[in-house]
Amino acid sequence: MIRFRIFGVNFSISFLYICLISIFLLYDTSGIVMWGIFSSFFHESFHVIFLCVFSSKPKCICFELSGIKLIKSNELNFLQDIIVLISGCFGNLILFFICCKFNMRIGAVVNLCLFVFNLLPSITLDGGQILFRVFEKFFDFNICIKMCFIISTCIAVFLMIAGIIVIIYFKNPTLFFTGVMVMFSSCCGKF
Repeated sequence: MIRFRIFGVNFSISFLYICLISIFLLYDTSGIVMWGIFSSFFHESFHVIFLCVFSSKPKCICFELSGIKLIKSNELNFLQDIIVLISGCFGNLILFFICCKFNMRIGAVVNLCLFVFNLLPSITLDGGQILFRVFEKFFDFNICIKMCFIISTCIAVFLMIAGIIVIIYFKNPTLFFTGVMVMFSSCCGKF
């Protein structure tokens, strides 16, 4: 694990994350991986910007095998939390429109996919975190965890089944492995 601090924010990068990104970069000839990395940083930057707007800064930004995780330094109210959570997705939507305007098709597709993917109601994604915050308004914490875990598991199973169909017809395992990653991160995620 590589750890460092910039502007009072702790960063940690797992070696597995570095290895995975390196392998993807070595074998990618289309530029999709570079767009994915850039768009992911753009996404997280919007979270950080809106945290700062609400006078909060990230405590830690972790680059893990299951994705990039932002840990807040203090609690926000419900509306602020929802705005911060959804801001990354809207960052990708803005980048999608910019890419469309300048005819950058790969960038547009990557950002549209990141926008939709991050809105999925899986607990480790922005959509799942939003759903969890809404559930917290009406249910006990433990019930919220159970409901979100069940929804996350259903999403992961759906992605894996759809991924198997894509493998059969198009010989592309990406969606299947995305489902596996969502399942893994949901089971190992911290609420």
